[in-house]
Amino acid sequence: MDEAALQELMDSMQVTQQQPLAEVTLDEKAMADFLELDMTTTDSGLQYFIETEGDGDVPVEGNVVQINYTGKLADGTVFDDSYETDQPLTFALGQGMVIPGWDEGVSLLPVGSKAKLIIPPELAYGQFGAGGVIPPNATLYFDVELLDILPGSPESPT
Repeated sequence: MDEAALQELMDSMQVTQQQPLAEVTLDEKAMADFLELDMTTTDSGLQYFIETEGDGDVPVEGNVVQINYTGKLADGTVFDDSYETDQPLTFALGQGMVIPGWDEGVSLLPVGSKAKLIIPPELAYGQFGAGGVIPPNATLYFDVELLDILPGSPESPT
C-alpha cells in the first residue's frame, strides 16, 4: 500500500470514528432549557435540577415508586413520554429495573418533585444504546415527576 492509499484509509477511518460523536452533538436550540439551569452534579456524573420540590417522603432503595417522565436525546428528539401515554412508570428503586441514572436521580427527590436529569451514557445505555431508538454513547435528558411511593414499600426514614 503506498503512502497516498494509506492516508486515504486513515482519513476514512477518522470520519467513521467521528460519526457517533456527531449523532449525540447537542442541538443548543432544542435543549437550551437544560443548559441554562444551575445543575448539580453528583460524584457519578449525573446532573439534576429540582424545578419544583415536593413535600413528601424521599424514597430509599427498595421503595416502589411511580413517576411520570419525558425522555429526550441531545438533539431534542423525544424517545419516550409517559405523559403522552398516560401511563406512569412504576419500579422498585435500586433494584436494577431501570437505568442507574434513574435510580440515582429519583432517590434525590421528595414525592411531588419535578426535576430535570442529564444522564451520561455510563449511567444509561452506554456503548450499546437501546432498541434502535437510543444511539450508542448517548447522553439522555429527562423531565421527571415523582408521583408517589406506593404502599407496601419499605418505610422511608424521616
